[in-house]
Amino acid sequence: MRSHLALLRASVLVALGLPAIACGADSEETGKSWPCTDSMPFPGDPALSMCSEGTIHRTATAQCPNSLPRPETCTPTGGGSSECSADTDCTAKPHGLCGVKQQVVDCVCFYGCVTDADCDAGSVCVCGQPAGYCFTASCATDADCGAGALCAQARLEKCGSFGFRCQRGGDQCAQDSDCAPGQQCAVSGGLAKCQENDCPVPGRPFFVDDAARVAAVVERADWCSDFRPRVKGLTGGERAALAAHWAKVGQMEHASVAAFARFTLQLLALGAPAALVRDSQEAMADELRHAQTAFGLASAYSGSQVGPAALDVSGALGGEDVASIVRLTFREGCVGESAAAHEARVSAESAADPVVRGVLEDIGADEERHALLAWKLVRWAFDCFGTEARDAVRAEVARLEAEAALAPAPEGAFAAHGVFDEAARLALRAEAVRAVVLPCAEALFAEAGSSGEGAHNRAA
Repeated sequence: MRSHLALLRASVLVALGLPAIACGADSEETGKSWPCTDSMPFPGDPALSMCSEGTIHRTATAQCPNSLPRPETCTPTGGGSSECSADTDCTAKPHGLCGVKQQVVDCVCFYGCVTDADCDAGSVCVCGQPAGYCFTASCATDADCGAGALCAQARLEKCGSFGFRCQRGGDQCAQDSDCAPGQQCAVSGGLAKCQENDCPVPGRPFFVDDAARVAAVVERADWCSDFRPRVKGLTGGERAALAAHWAKVGQMEHASVAAFARFTLQLLALGAPAALVRDSQEAMADELRHAQTAFGLASAYSGSQVGPAALDVSGALGGEDVASIVRLTFREGCVGESAAAHEARVSAESAADPVVRGVLEDIGADEERHALLAWKLVRWAFDCFGTEARDAVRAEVARLEAEAALAPAPEGAFAAHGVFDEAARLALRAEAVRAVVLPCAEALFAEAGSSGEGAHNRAA
C-alpha cells in the first residue's frame, strides 16, 4: 500500500477512536516472495479471490453481470463537447457505455466486456458496473501457472498498466506493500521487483441528484491567484491541454465551496457539535483557495485569465432527513475527499515543476483533513441516529463494492506536470477506496455493532 494511504487510513481510525488493527494494519514483514493465506472471494467478481496479504488473483473464468444499455442519459456538466448522451450512442464495439466516469466533466464512450471472449487476445475480463473491463493478461487462471504460483494482479511494467501474470519464484514482491516507502512493485526483466516510485500519476464533488455539478469557465480575473509554472519549451497544444486540465480542477474546487456551504447547513440541521461546524467553514475557505490556485494555473498556461461562471445550485439542498445527509456526506467526503487527497499526493510525487508540486501537496494535505471531517460526521451520526445512519452508509458501501475491482495504472503524457488521464484517475480512486474507505467503513460498522444501536440523542 502507498505510504500516504496507510497514514490516511490510520488518521481516520484515530480520529474515530477505532483500533488500527481493525482496518488491517500492514505487516512489517514481507514474508515469502508471494504468500497467500486465507484466500477469499473478491467482492464484485466471481473469478477473483484475494489473499489476506492483499494479493488479488484469478481462480476461474466467469460471466460478468451486464446492465447495459442503461435508461439514463449523460449530461455534460462543464460546458464542453461530448461524444455521446446515452449508452446506445456508443456502438463502435459491444458493451458501450456513455458517462462522465467519476469526476471527468464531459460525456465520452467507454467499452466493457462480459466474458474473456469480449477482450482482445492476451486480455481477460474483470467484472465491474455497469459491465466488465478488459485487462492485459498472460494467464487466465491460477491453473495456468503451476508450482503453486498464482495468476495474480501485477503492475506489468514500471509506470505501466495493471494486468495479470503468473508469479515466479524469483519475484521480490507481490504488491506495493512488500516494498519500502516510496517504492512500487513492478515487473522488470520478467520478475516483480521493488522499484523507486518516480512515475507519472483533485476537491469534493458537488452532487445534485447524483450528478456532479460545476460552473462553466469564463474569462475573468478575480478568481485567479498569481502562479508562474514553467511554460518554457511547451508547445501551444501542450499549454492548451494543461490549461484545460487546471480549468477543470478549478471547476471542481469551485463546486466544492458550494458542497461545504451545503454541508454546514446540514450539520446545523442535524444539531451537530460546534467543532464540526467550525471545521466545515474552514474547509470551505480551503476549497476557495484551491479554486483560485487552479484557475491561476489555468490562466498561466493559457495566457488569458479564466474563472467560474455562475453555479447552478437549484435543488442543491435535496433531502434534509438523516439518511440523505449521511449518504451524501459519505459519497462526497469519505469517498470523494479520500480519492482527491490520494490523487493530489501521487500527482505531486510525479510533478517536476516545484510550483505545481507545491500546489498539489497543499491540496493533498487539505483534502485529507476534509475527508477526516466527513468520517467524524458519519461516526457522530452512527452514535446519535443508529440504524438510520448506518443503513445509509451500508447502501453506499454496497455501491462501492460493485464498482470495477481494478483499473489501469496511472500514466499519461503530462505526468511530469502532475496531470493524469481518466484511466489513471480511476486507478487512483480505486486504490483509495480499497485501502481507506472500505476497510474503515468496515471497522466503523464493527464498532457500532459492538456498542448497540446508538444513543439517539444529539449531544456532542
